Amino acid sequence: MEARLALGRDDRLAQLVARVLAGRRLKIAQAPYSKRRKAVCADMTAKIFDPDFGKDGFARHLFRLRFRHLKLSQRKFAERFALSYSVVRDAEQGARPTPSLRLIVAAIARDPAFMAAAAKSARGACTCGDGDSYLCCAGTR
Repeated sequence: MEARLALGRDDRLAQLVARVLAGRRLKIAQAPYSKRRKAVCADMTAKIFDPDFGKDGFARHLFRLRFRHLKLSQRKFAERFALSYSVVRDAEQGARPTPSLRLIVAAIARDPAFMAAAAKSARGACTCGDGDSYLCCAGTR
């Protein structure tokens, strides 16, 4: 079975991608620049682009939470939730996360607004004296 694809003469990359996507021999029909050709190329590009391709496990979960659900860059995500940028970057690249990072990300997934507020309040310096309990300044922020 052969598939036909209308492409211009200079579309060697598109031809290669079409062969890979189709997984079979293709008969390429030469055509001038046209709306049909642009539609075919746009359709191929839509099938190819997948930003979380190659990620699995915790890295995929963190990426989807940050990129798809919260729509934040790695830096903005790290700033909002008081995390280190390098920790977020490394976790998305497949480094093994610590149990505390797993817990923080699970809490962010459950209630992002609460965790952002908690991170914001944790950034400030504690004004308690040496003998005061931990919760003494929790209600003042």
